[in-house]
Amino acid sequence: MGLNKLSYLHEENENVFFLGKLTPERLRNYYNKSQFYIQLSIFEGFSVALCEAMLCGCIPIGSSVNVIPEIIGDSGFIFHKKDITELENLIHKVLSVEHKDELGKKGRSANNEKLQYWEKGTGIDLFD
Repeated sequence: MGLNKLSYLHEENENVFFLGKLTPERLRNYYNKSQFYIQLSIFEGFSVALCEAMLCGCIPIGSSVNVIPEIIGDSGFIFHKKDITELENLIHKVLSVEHKDELGKKGRSANNEKLQYWEKGTGIDLFD
């Protein structure tokens, strides 16, 4: 499923952007301005980008592979199939959720403890 198949979402919603590679500072700024983060992977060892987005309060939508469902927990939404129609329906569902701020805070809180532990053990700053 390529990005070109999802480009119609930008035409329908001016809040959907497809960005290239960003510096850590610009990435953090985008996360902080965003309400949602979509992580569609077919394999994921440990989704640092997903965790970064959640730490910035983004509500996650992720594939049901490897650790993604565990990271998201009950603070976001899981995409179960490689089906563009299901993805479209899930995005519409997410856009209609009430109390989006509470869900974003829940994801940030859930991942904050896990990532502080991980950063201490690895010595890696997630945004560098």
